[in-house]
Amino acid sequence: MKIKEPDAEKWGINGGIGIISSRLAVEGPLIKNKLSFLAAGRASFNDFLFKIAPPNLRGTKANFYDVTTKLKYQPDEKNTITLTGYISKDIFKLASDSLSGQEINASSTQFNYQTSNAVLRWNYFMNKQVNLATAVILSRYRANLSSPDSSNAFQLESGVWHKQIKSDLTFTPNETHQWQVGLSAIDYLIQPNTRTPGPYSNVLPVDLDRERAYELAAYIQDEWKINTNVALVAGLRYSALLSRGPATVRTYQENGPRQDETVTSTQTYGAGKIYHSTGGLEPRLAIRWSVGEGKAIKAGYSRLRQYIQQVTNTTAALPTSRWHLSDQYTKPVIADQWSLGYFRNTSDNAIEVSGEVYYKTLTNAIDYRDGAELQLAQAVETQIVQGKGQAYGFEGLLRKNKGRWTGFMSYTFARTFLTMDSPYTSERVNNGNPYPANYDKPHTLNVLATHRPTAWFSMSLNFTYSTGRPTTQPAAIARVAGVLVPIYVDRNQQRVPDYHRLDFSMTFEQNPLKKKKNQSSWVFSVYNVYAHKNAYSIFYKLSPASATDAYKLSIFGTAFPSLTYNFKF
Repeated sequence: MKIKEPDAEKWGINGGIGIISSRLAVEGPLIKNKLSFLAAGRASFNDFLFKIAPPNLRGTKANFYDVTTKLKYQPDEKNTITLTGYISKDIFKLASDSLSGQEINASSTQFNYQTSNAVLRWNYFMNKQVNLATAVILSRYRANLSSPDSSNAFQLESGVWHKQIKSDLTFTPNETHQWQVGLSAIDYLIQPNTRTPGPYSNVLPVDLDRERAYELAAYIQDEWKINTNVALVAGLRYSALLSRGPATVRTYQENGPRQDETVTSTQTYGAGKIYHSTGGLEPRLAIRWSVGEGKAIKAGYSRLRQYIQQVTNTTAALPTSRWHLSDQYTKPVIADQWSLGYFRNTSDNAIEVSGEVYYKTLTNAIDYRDGAELQLAQAVETQIVQGKGQAYGFEGLLRKNKGRWTGFMSYTFARTFLTMDSPYTSERVNNGNPYPANYDKPHTLNVLATHRPTAWFSMSLNFTYSTGRPTTQPAAIARVAGVLVPIYVDRNQQRVPDYHRLDFSMTFEQNPLKKKKNQSSWVFSVYNVYAHKNAYSIFYKLSPASATDAYKLSIFGTAFPSLTYNFKF
C-alpha cells in the first residue's frame, strides 16, 4: 500500500461527517512544487448508538481512530525525500449484560489495539538507467486487555517492535532487462505478555522475557522481456535470523518431549549476544505469456521463510494471540507455492475475467499442543508443536467496469490442512492425522453491484459470504473431584456458523453540469440489511446434562443505518 502524493500546487480539504464515523484530510504545498504536506484522520463517535440499541448491547464500546501524515520534499529532479507516519487505535468492550447468565467474564473486559509506524524514504534518480531507493522504517503494535473486576482486576499487555533499514537499486540497461538488487536489516523486539494486577486484586503479576532478533536479507531479481508475448521474472533472496540476548535458554532431555519436567539445564546470554541463527535461500520464478489481445497465462513458483509467528488458541470465548520469534526450538515456517492462472480483458476493458489455481506446502507449520496455556507460559516452546501442512485452492474474479451497472463478483475456494505428528503423545495433535487449520475457510464469495441511473445518483449492494472457521467442540464431560471437566477428541472437526451479510448504500452527488469549486455528497447506508446474527465467537457452558450446550456471541447482530455528508474544497 502507498499513501497518495500530497498536492504540490494548491491546498485542498476533503472529508465526511457521519453517524458511525467521520474523516478529514488536508493537503497542500508548504513550498510550491518543492515541499508538500498531507494529513488525514478518521474517528468513530458511535457510543450513543449503543444507548438506543437493544438492551443486551447497551454499554458496548466499539470505537477507533487513525491518523495518517506525509511530508514530501523534492529539492530537484533527481532527489525525493518523504516522511510518512501512521497511528491507529481500536477499542472494544462488551455490554455488561450481553453475556449475562453465561458464566464468562468477557462483559467486563476491554480490548485495546494500537499500531503506529513511521517511514523515512529517500529516492535518488541517478539517470534513466539507475535508481536507488533507501528507507528507514519504525513500527510498533501494542495490545492491551484489561479487566476492572476488583478482586481479579488486571491488565495484560503485549507488543511487537519492528525497526528496519533497506535499500533497493534498480538498473535498466535496455528495454529487455531490468535488474534489481537490495539489502535489508530488521531489528525485532517482542513483548510476549505482561500481566499487572489491579490495586486490590488477587491476581499475581507475570512479566515474560522479551524476545529479540535480527533479520538480515539480500536479493537479486531480473525482469526479462523475452519477446513481445513472453516475459519472465526470476529472483533469488537469502535471509537469516539471528537470535540475541539478553535471554535465558533451556536445554531439554534429548529423547523426550519439551516440558518443564524434562529441563536439564539453563544458560543465560547477555545483551546483544547472538545465541542462535537460522536462514536459507528463497527463490522465485514467474512467467507471463500473452496468448492474444487482452489474454494472458501466468505461472509462478516462490519460496518464503517466516521468522515471526502468531500463535492463537481459539478455545476462548474471546480469543487472544501470542507473538513468537523463531529460535533453536521453533523453526521458521517455510512455504513453497505453485500457481497457474488465466487472465482476460475485453478490448475496451469493460469486462475483466481471471481465474487462478494454487498449491502450497508448509514446512515447520506451527500450532498449539493440546491443553496449551499460551498467554503466560514462560517457555513458549513447551506449548507449541510444529509439523507440515498443505494448502490449495482457486481464486476467480469477474468485473464489469463500464455501463450503468458496474461491479464485481469474486469467489475463492481455499483449503489448508495441518499434520502434527511426533514420537511423543503430548506433541501429537489429532493422533497425528491431518486436520483443518484454524484459518481454513473453504468458500468465500463477495459481490458488489453499483447502479448509476443518473450522473448525480447511484446505489450499491454489497454481499459477502464465507464458510465458518473450524472449532473444537467438547465431546463429553467428566466430573473430577466434583468439578466438571470438558473432554475434547479431534481438533477442528466442527465449525462456527457461516458468515454472510448484505449492505446497501445510496449516494446523492451534485449535478456535474453545474460546475462548482466546492463539491459535496450525501451517502445513506445500511450495514447488515437483514440483521443476520453472525457469530463473533462460539463457546460452551458446562452442564451435567450435556457437554454440547453451545452459545453464539454476536456483536452487531442487527441492521445499522448510517448517514454521511462528504465534502471537498
